[in-house]
Amino acid sequence: MYAAFAQITDGEITPEEMKNIKEKVRRWGGDQQEFDRFCNVMQEALKWFDSNTDLQVRIDTLEEIALILNGEDWFTPANRQLVVSDLINIAMADNCFHDQEKEWITRIGEVWGVEVEW
Repeated sequence: MYAAFAQITDGEITPEEMKNIKEKVRRWGGDQQEFDRFCNVMQEALKWFDSNTDLQVRIDTLEEIALILNGEDWFTPANRQLVVSDLINIAMADNCFHDQEKEWITRIGEVWGVEVEW
């Protein structure tokens, strides 16, 4: 979710955003091996996002990720709020908070029933 969001909203992931994403993922727990697996999966996902030039397909994919997470038992309201806060933090990591990033955070919040106040 984090990497897809960062890639789709402004078309790139800056080194600052990538560092921020990895910090957020570390907080979710797991050992180094699990974290390394996550990083590998994230790189593969980013390659797919980079190679897919159809913006609508990328947008649909991000929305599908949000819907899938919404249906997971472990994805409690507190976790939803935490991820929305993380997305805001990731969006601001490059010191450039784009309107499109705000729109996406609002859309994802709506899917998850999280009110986002600007």
